[in-house]
Amino acid sequence: MFQSRVSSVVRQGGNELIVVRNVDMLRDRSIPSEELKIAVLDLSLKSIDLDEVVGGLKRDYPATFVVAYGAHVDVEALENAQRAGADLVLTRGQFDRDMACILAVESNPRQ
Repeated sequence: MFQSRVSSVVRQGGNELIVVRNVDMLRDRSIPSEELKIAVLDLSLKSIDLDEVVGGLKRDYPATFVVAYGAHVDVEALENAQRAGADLVLTRGQFDRDMACILAVESNPRQ
Protein backbone atom coordinates (compact mmCIF):
# COMPACT_ATOMS: atom_id res chain seq x y z
CA MET A 1 0.00 0.00 0.00
CA PHE A 2 2.79 2.44 0.87
CA GLN A 3 4.54 1.60 -2.40
CA SER A 4 1.42 2.64 -4.33
CA ARG A 5 1.48 6.03 -2.60
CA VAL A 6 5.14 6.45 -3.48
CA SER A 7 4.39 5.43 -7.07
CA SER A 8 1.56 7.96 -7.26
CA VAL A 9 3.81 10.80 -6.07
CA VAL A 10 6.52 9.79 -8.52
CA ARG A 11 4.07 9.65 -11.45
CA GLN A 12 2.61 13.05 -10.51
CA GLY A 13 6.12 14.43 -10.93
CA GLY A 14 6.32 12.95 -14.43
CA ASN A 15 8.80 10.29 -13.42
CA GLU A 16 8.83 6.50 -13.27
CA LEU A 17 9.12 4.29 -10.21
CA ILE A 18 11.22 1.17 -10.71
CA VAL A 19 11.12 -1.36 -7.89
CA VAL A 20 14.16 -3.58 -7.52
CA ARG A 21 15.63 -5.64 -4.68
CA ASN A 22 19.30 -5.02 -5.43
CA VAL A 23 21.73 -3.07 -7.61
CA ASP A 24 22.19 -6.03 -9.97
CA MET A 25 18.52 -5.72 -10.93
CA LEU A 26 19.19 -2.10 -11.98
CA ARG A 27 22.14 -3.19 -14.08
CA ASP A 28 20.04 -5.97 -15.64
CA ARG A 29 17.49 -3.36 -16.72
CA SER A 30 20.29 -1.37 -18.39
CA ILE A 31 19.34 1.85 -16.65
CA PRO A 32 21.92 4.51 -17.54
CA SER A 33 23.50 6.04 -14.45
CA GLU A 34 22.47 9.57 -15.45
CA GLU A 35 18.80 8.56 -15.53
CA LEU A 36 18.63 7.27 -11.97
CA LYS A 37 18.11 10.46 -9.99
CA ILE A 38 16.85 9.14 -6.65
CA ALA A 39 17.02 5.72 -5.01
CA VAL A 40 14.72 5.03 -2.07
CA LEU A 41 15.53 2.22 0.35
CA ASP A 42 12.86 0.75 2.63
CA LEU A 43 14.72 -0.30 5.76
CA SER A 44 11.89 -2.58 6.84
CA LEU A 45 13.10 -5.03 4.20
CA LYS A 46 15.53 -6.90 6.41
CA SER A 47 17.05 -8.74 3.45
CA ILE A 48 18.78 -5.55 2.30
CA ASP A 49 22.54 -5.54 2.76
CA LEU A 50 22.91 -1.78 3.19
CA ASP A 51 26.66 -1.70 2.63
CA GLU A 52 26.26 -3.66 -0.60
CA VAL A 53 23.27 -1.69 -1.91
CA VAL A 54 24.42 1.80 -0.96
CA GLY A 55 27.99 0.99 -1.99
CA GLY A 56 26.79 -0.35 -5.34
CA LEU A 57 24.64 2.69 -5.96
CA LYS A 58 27.47 5.06 -5.09
CA ARG A 59 29.86 3.16 -7.34
CA ASP A 60 27.60 2.50 -10.36
CA TYR A 61 25.21 5.46 -10.07
CA PRO A 62 27.35 8.20 -8.47
CA ALA A 63 24.93 11.06 -9.19
CA THR A 64 22.01 9.24 -7.57
CA PHE A 65 20.65 10.71 -4.33
CA VAL A 66 20.10 7.82 -1.90
CA VAL A 67 17.20 8.12 0.56
CA ALA A 68 16.59 5.50 3.25
CA TYR A 69 13.57 5.36 5.52
CA GLY A 70 12.51 3.07 8.32
CA ALA A 71 10.53 2.74 11.51
CA HIS A 72 11.35 5.35 14.14
CA VAL A 73 11.79 2.58 16.69
CA ASP A 74 14.38 0.78 14.54
CA VAL A 75 17.22 3.09 15.49
CA GLU A 76 19.81 0.50 14.51
CA ALA A 77 18.56 0.31 10.90
CA LEU A 78 18.48 4.10 10.62
CA GLU A 79 22.02 4.37 12.00
CA ASN A 80 23.24 1.59 9.70
CA ALA A 81 21.82 3.41 6.66
CA GLN A 82 23.62 6.57 7.74
CA ARG A 83 26.89 4.66 8.21
CA ALA A 84 26.47 2.93 4.83
CA GLY A 85 26.42 6.34 3.14
CA ALA A 86 22.77 7.10 2.40
CA ASP A 87 22.43 10.80 1.58
CA LEU A 88 19.21 11.21 3.57
CA VAL A 89 17.92 8.95 6.36
CA LEU A 90 14.40 9.46 7.65
CA THR A 91 11.79 7.79 9.74
CA ARG A 92 8.86 6.43 7.77
CA GLY A 93 6.67 9.23 9.15
CA GLN A 94 9.12 11.90 8.00
CA PHE A 95 9.39 10.30 4.57
CA ASP A 96 5.61 10.02 4.26
CA ARG A 97 5.11 13.64 5.30
CA ASP A 98 7.80 15.07 3.00
CA MET A 99 7.63 12.54 0.17
CA ALA A 100 6.46 14.96 -2.52
CA CYS A 101 9.39 17.30 -1.88
CA ILE A 102 11.94 14.52 -1.49
CA LEU A 103 10.93 12.77 -4.70
CA ALA A 104 10.78 15.92 -6.79
CA VAL A 105 13.84 15.63 -9.02
CA GLU A 106 14.48 19.37 -8.77
CA SER A 107 14.85 19.00 -5.00
CA ASN A 108 17.85 16.73 -5.52
CA PRO A 109 20.75 18.79 -4.07
CA ARG A 110 23.25 17.26 -6.50
CA GLN A 111 21.66 18.84 -9.54
